[in-house]
Amino acid sequence: MKGISEIIATILMLMITLAISGTAYIFISGAFTQQTQGLEVVDAYCQDGSPDVVNLIMRNLGTATISASGVVVTQTNPTEPVPPENPNRAWVGGITSIAPGTTGTLQDACEGNGPRTCIYRVLPPIGRSIIASVSCT
Repeated sequence: MKGISEIIATILMLMITLAISGTAYIFISGAFTQQTQGLEVVDAYCQDGSPDVVNLIMRNLGTATISASGVVVTQTNPTEPVPPENPNRAWVGGITSIAPGTTGTLQDACEGNGPRTCIYRVLPPIGRSIIASVSCT
């Protein structure tokens, strides 16, 4: 009878080890998936004009479509922040969403005279916020 108890104990320990490993795998893969969701700024540049136009090209890194209206963009420089509902800010082509793996371009006016830097904080509906800095002349 002692031999059977040792075999059962070994099988139980293997099952417990596999269950713990499976739980850890699911947790870690979920954590990494969450971290890779969101947007990235692929390019940011200024077009000279009156006023200068900033182009923020953003790519959807996730697996779900991101609603363009759910992306909050705030200009944090110059010293007076421009509200997210700035009338000079618009998505190029009137897009309403950014599909996974694709890009969308947001345009905004970089007001001011002479050389200046416009800094933007982009907050997608999922993922981390992004800071984009654009120099205009």
